[in-house]
This record gives sequence, C-alpha cells and structure tokens, in this order.
Amino acid sequence: MLVFFVSALIALASGKEVFYALSDNGIDIINPQTLTVMKRLPHDTVITGTDEVLCTFSPRYKSKCSWGGAATIKGKYVFVADTYGNRVIVIDIVKQEPIKSIGTDGFPYQISYIAALDEVWIHCWKDSYLNVVGSSTGETKIHKIHKASTLMISHSIKAQAADSYDRIMHGYLQAENCQNVEPHLQYGVVSHFSEPGIHKIDLKNKEYTSFINVSSYDCKSTFGLAYSSVAKYAFVQCLGFLRGFRTNKMLVIDVKTEKVVKLDRSVTDGATGTPYASPDGKFVLILNKKKIISYHVKDRQTQIRRLNDIPAYMPSRVAFVMKGRNKTIAYVTLKNSTKLLVVEYSADAQQTVGSISGVGKAADLREVILEPYKKRYRKHFDTLLRMRNEPFSEAKFTKYAREMYLAHITRPIASGCGLLDRFVATPAASEDKVAIVNGKLKTLHGLVKDVRKAKHVVWVK
Repeated sequence: MLVFFVSALIALASGKEVFYALSDNGIDIINPQTLTVMKRLPHDTVITGTDEVLCTFSPRYKSKCSWGGAATIKGKYVFVADTYGNRVIVIDIVKQEPIKSIGTDGFPYQISYIAALDEVWIHCWKDSYLNVVGSSTGETKIHKIHKASTLMISHSIKAQAADSYDRIMHGYLQAENCQNVEPHLQYGVVSHFSEPGIHKIDLKNKEYTSFINVSSYDCKSTFGLAYSSVAKYAFVQCLGFLRGFRTNKMLVIDVKTEKVVKLDRSVTDGATGTPYASPDGKFVLILNKKKIISYHVKDRQTQIRRLNDIPAYMPSRVAFVMKGRNKTIAYVTLKNSTKLLVVEYSADAQQTVGSISGVGKAADLREVILEPYKKRYRKHFDTLLRMRNEPFSEAKFTKYAREMYLAHITRPIASGCGLLDRFVATPAASEDKVAIVNGKLKTLHGLVKDVRKAKHVVWVK
C-alpha cells in the first residue's frame, strides 16, 4: 500500500494526468502512464471528520455503489455524485481522500463545473425544481456551489417548471466548452425529459429567464444536449411520439435569440441521437444507433456544415483530444465492440476515420445475463409481431433482447481538454479493466486490471 501511495504523490507532484474510476466497490485512482491503480478508496472509506462512508449501495443491487457523474475542480478537488445517498462527495486530490459530504436533493446525477464562474452545478433528477445547495425548501433540482475551488456554498435559487406540475427532471445542463472560458458568461440551458423545450438559466443572477418551447416542431420532450460556444448554439435532442412509437430529431437553437436556427432538411435529416461538442465548440457529433453524424460550426454568420456520416453500431460516448491548435480528435466508444472509433478533424474540417483495437468490452452478453431481459421484453416483442403480422422467431427475439439490453449499457470515456493533455480512459466493465489510450498518438497504451465494473471515469491533473 505504501508503494502505491508514494507513486500517487509523485504523479500528482509532477502534474501528470490521473483518472478516477468510479467502480462498484468504491473509487480506484489510476496512473495511466504506469497502468497501475495508485490507490483504492473502498466503499466503506470514512469521510474525514464524519461517521459517513464513501458510497451508498443501490437499493436494487445491494453491493454496488450508486455513482452518478463527477467533475474535477482546478486540480484541487473531485466532486462525485452519490445518487441514492442524495449527496455529493468531495475528494481532496492531493490527500487522495474524501473530506466532505454535501447533501443534495433527490438523485444527484450530472455535475458541471462552470470554470468562468468557478461554480459547480449539480443536476438532480428526482424533483422538478431548480435550486442551489442550502435551500430551506428541500425541493432542489440544480444545486450550485459557489467558489467551488474554495468549497464555499452560496444562497439558494429556485425556478418553477414551465407549468405548475411537478415532473422528474431527467435532462442535462450545458453552459460552456472547456477551451472557451468566457469571462462574461451569463447563460446556460437545461433539457427536460418531460417538457417540450429547454430552460434558459441566468447563471450569474441564479434565476431562470425563459422556457424555449419547441412543441411546434413536434417535440414532446428534450434530453441530449450539446453547446457550441463558437456560435452560441444549443444542439438539442428532441423526442416526439408518432402512433405509439418514439421518433427523435435534432434541433439547433440560438441561445442568444432563443429561436430555432433554420437549416436545410439535408443538414438535420436522420440526426436522432445524443449530441456532443468538442472542447473548442467547432465540431458537434450526433451518436445515432447505427451511424455518427458530425457537423462543423464556424461562426454565427456561416451555416452549419454536415460532414460525411460515419457507420457505427451502437456508439455510446465521446471524448475529445486537441492535437495542437489545428486538429481535433474524437474518440467514440462502442457498446458491443473491442474497438474504439477514432475521428480526426483538421482545421479546414477534413474528416479522417480510424479505430483502435484491444480496448476490451463494456457489455457482457452471456446467456445468463440476457435471460432476465428476455423475460422482461417477451410480451412487448409479441405485441410487435402481432402488429406486423409476423411469426415468432427465436433468433429474431434473441437479437431484439440483446439490443434492448445494450440500449441500457453505456461505455464512458474521459480525457482532459487542454492542449498538453494526452491520455484517454474508458472502462471495459465486463472484463473489470480500464483501457488507456494515448490520445495524441492514437494508440492503445494498455489495460489497467482489477477495476471492478467501473461506471464512470473522470480525468484529473
């Protein structure tokens, strides 16, 4: 244990990159250079100065930590969402130990560090209000921690939903791209799984300013969300319903004017998946079920240009690496593959596609794993067959159950967004490993073993 701890201090003192893997049984701190676990924080690690332990087990899975997202704050802290514990755990990066527990409202999930304001916003998914930590009402939806690098907590804010009805707030907050820290940043946007549009937030005054309603575009709700700071555009995954089946589309909304940007249908045709924006805001990728659609965003006066679509089966998440100031590399994880997709963009938006093999698998597709999903989805599959007037096929049903299982699988990936940051990490959860990629060289650096079912990974420097 002493050897791991000393190596961790050496790595931190030298300013090298480190990854925190949030696993089933705690948090593993990984040195990507040496492919070793420098230190483990077991689930029952006691938080300094309290009698609380590190993680809360999921009610459904009694021996698994219930992690949401995480974020690193100025190289000082890592904030980790403990979803079923209704709290955020603060880890001191130098000491490599949990030092604080901050109570939140129900199911804290997304954590966003707004660098321009030095604030952490914690998006909770249980209720329908948007508040700051410290609210006396307890009806917190987005919590903000003011002066995040000094752990000072501000007063609370609250914003009602678009109407007076309480709804679960499954959605995401976006406000800036990590290489465009705007000194005068004021607005952010939030998607909402149960409302036909996005909320606009005044970040500085801590209040909601408006609800951008896109129901006229056949949107029943919004979920996936990416923000391009180049043009102040929000790329919004719009969810609709047609004859009982969910139909998605992608809308581009000008956050400044609060209007939908009029684009030629060929630009947005078939873009139904989750959007991700590059660190400089110049490229946006849409992850569809069977392909990736990418866009080049130049400025507000230039139309968004759609690049060539990229075939890909069940892409999951994206991490970006900046190679100098003229190249952007997107690393895309796949749910059921031992390959990592690599898409490189030049300054003039030329797109080159490749892959990296040997990164392990996220999904365990053994029959014993699929069996519960077969039982769960058999009735729905039979209903589809009756509607289509088709006979039952065991092979088709197995394929259907596999796809439904994979739909609930994510393969996270993390990287730094600075020009000097080079490592990328992605868990191969079914193999209890984490793959480390040299993001600059586009090569597999190696696999870190014995990291149990990592659900999230966060980059630290």
